[in-house]
Formats: sequence, C-alpha cells, structure tokens
Amino acid sequence: MILGGEHRELELEALREAPPPSLLHDPIEYIFADHFRQRTLCNVLDMIAGADEVDSDLVEASLAFLKGDFGVHVLDEELDLFPLLQKLVQTDTEFLDVLKRLHQEHDQDRIDASRIVQALEDCLTDKNPPKLGSETKALLQRFAANERQHLMTENAIVLPIARTQLSQTDLVDLGAKMAKRRGIRLEEAVDAE
Repeated sequence: MILGGEHRELELEALREAPPPSLLHDPIEYIFADHFRQRTLCNVLDMIAGADEVDSDLVEASLAFLKGDFGVHVLDEELDLFPLLQKLVQTDTEFLDVLKRLHQEHDQDRIDASRIVQALEDCLTDKNPPKLGSETKALLQRFAANERQHLMTENAIVLPIARTQLSQTDLVDLGAKMAKRRGIRLEEAVDAE
C-alpha cells in the first residue's frame, strides 16, 4: 500500500508530466495516457475536496492541468478524433449517439472546469488560511465523478473503435495535428527523450 505522502507525490508527478512526445506517433495511446492523467486529476480534486486544509501544491498542479493540458486534450477529441470517427462509422447510430453524448459532456466539462479554476484561484489568493466552501467541494467531487464516467466510456468504447477503424494514414494525420496543437514537431519526437 502506498503511504499518503508517497501517493500525493505520485499524483503530483502524473499531473505535471505530459506523456512523452514520442507517443504522438501512436495518437490513440497518447490519448489513453492523457486519460490516466485526467483520472489522476479526479483523484487530486477529491483529495482537495476531502481535506480540512488546502494543499496549495495540489491546487496549483490542478490549476496548471485544467488551464493547459485538459483543454488541449478536449480539442484533440472534439476537433480531430470524434469527427474522423463520425465519418468512418456513419451507419452505427449507437456509436454516433455515444459521440454526441460525449460532446455534450465536454461542453459541461468546460463550464465546470472554468468554475473550478476560478474557485481554486480565489482560494490561493485568500490572505487567510485558504479554505474551500462546501459548494466548491461539491463541485470538485461532482466534476471528478462525471469525468471518471466520461473516461470509462471513452476508454471502453471510443478508443477500441478508433484502434480498429483508423487507418495508418488517419493515425499519422491525427498525431501530427495533436503534436502541432502542443507545439511539438512530430518528426523530432523520438523515443530517445
């Protein structure tokens, strides 16, 4: 069993470290690795909500992830992966319904993430010992629970279908778009990082 301090440090490291750029050569695996980081965010938000005192390192790591990597990941899916899959599986109405529901969840996630960022930033600028109100704690817990469900759907349904339906050309194109979004030159993203 991991001790509390070790667990906390592992969570912080996972939030702060993006998947290696070389993984963009396999963009579905990159997305899967980013999902791990999002689950970590959920754990951290639950830790923040459940604590009596605010852990500023956890709050700062959560803020950095929500303000940067989280939004980029949603764009990967909304602008590239989902539209590509919609074209490839036009006749699978059940799968198209899943994508539609995920799109709606992304819209709500953006709203909730914005509210969380504001609440956590306010908390850090508080001159008194920072505290979170019960409404903010409930928001963090609700967001974490919703995001876990969202990630389960993507990992169990969307990514397996992407692995079987996307051609090598599709994957190269997807990886290139994801790399560009992150300011990474894909041709320079090699395993020797």
